[in-house]
Amino acid sequence: MSCRMTKKPLPFPAQRSAVEPEPVSRSGSRLIFTIADRRFAFEFFSRVTELNPTPARILAFNSEKGKKRLKSRE
Repeated sequence: MSCRMTKKPLPFPAQRSAVEPEPVSRSGSRLIFTIADRRFAFEFFSRVTELNPTPARILAFNSEKGKKRLKSRE
């Protein structure tokens, strides 16, 4: 049995911060190789960026409810 959605889903707009954080460190390396008469280069880049702390949502866990659930499964 399949159900059709009554409304089309709305996409969420991408949230971008006003100011991009500056990287603390940047590094890169390159691997060059040849196949027959063609040369290729793989370039690997990495950077470390310190991000501003953001508040995390805390989810409450009722330990008594969890214990009852575990006992009923045994």
